[in-house]
Amino acid sequence: MPFNGTGAFTRNFSWTADKAAGIPITASRFDADENDIASGLSLCITRDGQGVPTSAISWNGQRLTNLADPVAAQDAATLHVLTTTYLPLKGDTSGGTAPAGNVGEIISSNIISPVTLTTNTAANVTSISLTAGDWDVTGEVWYSIGAGGATQIQSGVNSVSATIPTAPAIATSQAMLNATLGAAAAAVQGLRTARVAVAAPTTYYLIALAIFPSGTTTVTGNISARRMR
Repeated sequence: MPFNGTGAFTRNFSWTADKAAGIPITASRFDADENDIASGLSLCITRDGQGVPTSAISWNGQRLTNLADPVAAQDAATLHVLTTTYLPLKGDTSGGTAPAGNVGEIISSNIISPVTLTTNTAANVTSISLTAGDWDVTGEVWYSIGAGGATQIQSGVNSVSATIPTAPAIATSQAMLNATLGAAAAAVQGLRTARVAVAAPTTYYLIALAIFPSGTTTVTGNISARRMR
């Protein structure tokens, strides 16, 4: 066995010991010793790339120095590439969108077909289905007030269908306006970003509510979520 299991090379014979013991040098003993050395060399990593590793190698806490920057997908990353290409994180300049599952992914819904409201009754404007992850969710509701005017409008982002949030929470958002809105008035309510962390697919709703004595009040709007991690 040319190596002892911990990296030390062990020879088969010692010519000095053989001389002291009166053992003559023979072709068979010489070949055995040389063949053992050849076997040991065959286990070495060669600098021209002929001998390559056949198992995982521990570098014993040592550095690999003077590496070339990576080119192929399985090349080792260098500190130079990490700090000049990826760190700090570079923004995308292609004008495209992040793929599903990646940080920066956007899920959104924009509704331009009016949803008719019933006075003092919360209604879903639209919704999105979030996959597992950590999301920032926001939205806005556009109100078109009917002929009877309105005295209050409320908007919300919530995981509960047709329900305006009633208490402060990080994972929901709500906006309210108590004011006299005249006939045919228009109003837009933007909503604070809600931080939503879910472990399974979850639907989030954009919700609207208006109080009006008569007429037809409608809403449109949009809700969007960006994956943060």
